[in-house]
Amino acid sequence: MKIIFKVLGVVWSISFLSFIALLMYSLRGGELPIEAKNYINYFQSFLTSHWFFVFFVFMWFGGSFYMARTSGWQTLALKYTDNGSKRPLKFHTGNGYIGEVRHNGILRVAADEKGFYLRVLLPFKFGHKNLFISWCEVSAVRLEDGLFAKNTPHFIRGVSKAFLSRKCLAITLKKYPEQIITLQGVEDFVDYLPESLKGGI
Repeated sequence: MKIIFKVLGVVWSISFLSFIALLMYSLRGGELPIEAKNYINYFQSFLTSHWFFVFFVFMWFGGSFYMARTSGWQTLALKYTDNGSKRPLKFHTGNGYIGEVRHNGILRVAADEKGFYLRVLLPFKFGHKNLFISWCEVSAVRLEDGLFAKNTPHFIRGVSKAFLSRKCLAITLKKYPEQIITLQGVEDFVDYLPESLKGGI
């Protein structure tokens, strides 16, 4: 599945960028061979056809599912699915890392005295069940100076810290110690942390 999405992504990128480059060239008065003109016409027809809608929907849902799978979200959902909590919670939307996948502006986070809740915004929901992780499942919480990928070089981290003002929480789970959960902008999150987990804050 991973290879299929990579191949589709590369093919789509090359096809679309070729279309844009040829279209811009022709609009500036450049003379194109007949094959290039036919390509522009076929691609424009595809973009206005129902097949493009089918392709777009497939890529959107497929990409969302792929992101949930590779990030480890689906693995976490096997144990930590939130079965429809009705409690009034204050969710905020922001950035974070789940596994090695960065969730930019689509991650929804809330916390209470029982634990913390993770969701994603509705358009990216496919494959992402709502999560509730109890504090008793957390082994450690560390405060970090920025939101970095696991393999970000230490030099870049050090330089970037001077320009970063928002703190992040790196959360380690007892059952999944290799699973990365890093959440940005969760100042009120700390209020609910048990005292046993505040050592790294």
